[in-house]
Amino acid sequence: MINTNVILSVIVLLFSACERKVQPSLDSKFIISQLRVHKYQKTGFVRSIDSVEINFLEDTLINNVAIESKELNKMLANELLRFDSLPTNTPSKQYLKALFLSDFTYSAFSYQFIGRELGLANDSAMFHNWEDLSIAQQFNFGNKNLVSASCGVRTYLYKQLVKEHLKLPVRDTSIEGIHTYPIVIIAEREYLFDPSEPMIFCAEKGRKILEYSQLRNREDVMIFKSPRSFGPTHFLFSDKFLLEINPFGESLKKQIAQYLISKRKLLLEKAPKCFVANFQKKWNVSYTKSKNNKLAIALETRNIGMVLSNANWKETYFGEDCEK
Repeated sequence: MINTNVILSVIVLLFSACERKVQPSLDSKFIISQLRVHKYQKTGFVRSIDSVEINFLEDTLINNVAIESKELNKMLANELLRFDSLPTNTPSKQYLKALFLSDFTYSAFSYQFIGRELGLANDSAMFHNWEDLSIAQQFNFGNKNLVSASCGVRTYLYKQLVKEHLKLPVRDTSIEGIHTYPIVIIAEREYLFDPSEPMIFCAEKGRKILEYSQLRNREDVMIFKSPRSFGPTHFLFSDKFLLEINPFGESLKKQIAQYLISKRKLLLEKAPKCFVANFQKKWNVSYTKSKNNKLAIALETRNIGMVLSNANWKETYFGEDCEK
């Protein structure tokens, strides 16, 4: 005899499955229309540091972003509210919010010029209990350039901001020795948001924003820079670094060039295989009030380099060999 309760249970399950809402997809056209984005360009970069133009600014850089840590969460909450009134669906609003937080993290933290080891970072003791710090404390250390922030540090803060302000699932992934970055889940789909260098990945045809799982095997990817809502990031010259290069000469540019030449072998060992060094052509240099880092240079990409081709961004995010 057929069990009536079993039949009813099956019917209820089938009905529930039919009633489950299909999550709306991103409105890529609307998102792109809301952002001041442009494609990555080779202009404005040079291959040799000898071609760099250095301009010392008169103003001292006190904070990377003009916000005090005690006002941080309130400010971000108010700014994110603005997206709720946009005439688009919820996933598209969430995408714009996640990109906004990526821009914020990018600008709030600075890099150590040519990395922590070669750039002679002088702030290691401050990372001893880093994961015990609140969002405001992490922001304060980074925003005042008391510490430099690697991709892992940026990803850690970004994940906390997404959980706190967007209530979205977020995870991180790493390519050993190359990069760490976060993945945010929006409407059951995964998207890459990189606070080390915020970008939007689109299909060339139609400019549809691509999911994380779609990126690896596609060659028709168009990469847009984010609008940099909070301005540039910076890279830092530590006091130790400036003391180290001082004996090489009087000109800062020449000093740096001499140091890079002397460390060429180690630089090549540490650099990803597909990475080609590109220096921002104009360096606007500011003095800081940091005890550890004397100079800061405004930067529009990631440390000294930039994304140029399918080969090097695929190495960065998927560990692919550009020599294949």
